[in-house]
Amino acid sequence: MKRLISHLLLASCALGIAQSSWTSASQALPLPSPRIMEQPQLPNGLYYSFYGQQVPLTVRQDTIAVAFKPDTNHTRGTRGGANLPLHLQLQQDLQGGTRGEATGTAAPIEVKPLGQNFALVTVPTGGARGGAESLSQTIKQQSYVEGTLPVLSRSDRDEKMILQNEIVLGFEPGISESQKNAVLLNNNLEIVHAQRFTGNRYLVRSTATSGIGVLNLANRLNNVSGVRYATPNFVQSVSYQIR
Repeated sequence: MKRLISHLLLASCALGIAQSSWTSASQALPLPSPRIMEQPQLPNGLYYSFYGQQVPLTVRQDTIAVAFKPDTNHTRGTRGGANLPLHLQLQQDLQGGTRGEATGTAAPIEVKPLGQNFALVTVPTGGARGGAESLSQTIKQQSYVEGTLPVLSRSDRDEKMILQNEIVLGFEPGISESQKNAVLLNNNLEIVHAQRFTGNRYLVRSTATSGIGVLNLANRLNNVSGVRYATPNFVQSVSYQIR
C-alpha cells in the first residue's frame, strides 16, 4: 500500500546532492563546491551554480509561495471561536466564502502548509484574466502574511522550490575578517547566523534585493574574490512514496 508523504527540506539543491546541516528550519545545505569560474548565463537567465555547473530553473506560474509573519501566532481564531492553522485561515480568507469573491473565481483554492512559516497556494485554473496577480495581491493584504515569494523548479523535475531571501555563503580558507566584512558590505548582505561545525560558512540575507534578484545575487557572488561558493537557501517541498 502506497502512502504519500510530504515533508520540509531546507536545501540548496542540485542534481540530488546535498549534505545535512542543521538550520533553524530543518536540514540539508550544500557541500562546499570548488571555485566557480565566470560562465555565460543561460538563455532564460535563471539558474544557480553548484559544483561548477549551471542548473537551469523555471518560474512556476501555477503556485504562489506565502511567508507568514514570524511574530504571528500559528493559529488564529475565527468568528465561530475555533482556532485554525494559518494555512487554513488563509485558504478560508482567499476563498471568500463559497463564491470566491476575493479572487474573482469560483474554483476552490488549495493552501498547503510548508512547516509553520510557509505555505503553497495553488492558482485556480479557469478564473478571470489576471487571476494570479489578483490572488497575490489578496494574499499580501492579510494581516498575518509577510509577503509572497517566487516558486521555482529545475527544468527536468516537477518540484516546488521557494526562493526566500537567504543565501548560503562560504568563504575561502584563510580569508581575514576584514575581507569577509568587505564582501558583505559591498553586496548589501547581513549575517543571519554562522553554520555550525563548518567554518567560514554563513547564512546571509540581502538588505537590498528580493525575489529573483536573490538568485542573481548568489550567482554574482560566485565570482567575487574570497568567496568559495554561494547558493540560494531554497525551501523545498518533497513528495515521495513508500512501498
